Amino acid sequence: MSKVDLKQVNILIAIVTYNGEKFIESCIDSIQTVTKCQIHVIDNQSNDNTTSIIKNKYPHVFITESKENLGFGKANNLLLEKAIDAEMDFVFLLNQDAYFVGDCLDLLINEAINSDEYIFSPMHLKKDRCRLDEGFAMYTKDGLMLDNLSFVNAAAWLIPMRILKAVGGFNPLFFHYGEDRDYANRLKYKGFSFQVIKDAQLIHNRDLSHLKNLTVKKHQYEYRFYINTLRYFTDINNNMAKCLFNSIYMVVREIISNIYLKRWFLIRSNLNAIWKCCYQIRSIYQKRETAKKWPSAFLNVTLK
Repeated sequence: MSKVDLKQVNILIAIVTYNGEKFIESCIDSIQTVTKCQIHVIDNQSNDNTTSIIKNKYPHVFITESKENLGFGKANNLLLEKAIDAEMDFVFLLNQDAYFVGDCLDLLINEAINSDEYIFSPMHLKKDRCRLDEGFAMYTKDGLMLDNLSFVNAAAWLIPMRILKAVGGFNPLFFHYGEDRDYANRLKYKGFSFQVIKDAQLIHNRDLSHLKNLTVKKHQYEYRFYINTLRYFTDINNNMAKCLFNSIYMVVREIISNIYLKRWFLIRSNLNAIWKCCYQIRSIYQKRETAKKWPSAFLNVTLK
């Protein structure tokens, strides 16, 4: 493919915010690119100074203040629709607690203009800039596997327009957490995958240590376990019978583990998760069919 002038590339940076005042300046300040870049923010009803910081310091940023907390997926879907309507070449999903290192964005785009078979992502580092983010390290085997990946978390996704139009937006069954794993399953179904560009770096300024204390964070465990169960149900790479089997197998395995570890207070959460998924099985089936059959699934756009 002939070389493309990055100055002619149109990209929309999509940022969803919620009480992100301690992150947002580092996030927006890090966006350095020679491309034709638009930055769009949807705020999920923050009750801190996030929106005032953006309005006062970044007049070039387009900001929409939602009257309700739409969650990660639904809010991002509105920005994905804007990218399609504006005929962008790429859309970049950027977490409010993530920020680029140097010319990370242009390095990614320079690779992406030669291939529209992947969602591209940089190396995800912890805030000390020395260690890999825990989640990123797990999915990339400590950064040793970077090509044709089945998953990279959505803190930093560069999505070519061809992929966006084919796969669509996030599944509305997921409010927060799990929507990127579901999207990855649909990406695989459509014949695409992820690729990490080693020379591009991003800081994901998050701390996952609080999730290890299950007693204190029982409600977080309950919600995340439900989400993990739900994404087994929604995996369109398997038929519904296999999805049901995989879900029940995971729940039973978790129950056995909790019995062995004498974590009795979590067993009810395991059972509730499978019940909640089975209760909404009709909706799950409908969303699965939409994801399989329709381009730009879950987005209100008309493809040209």
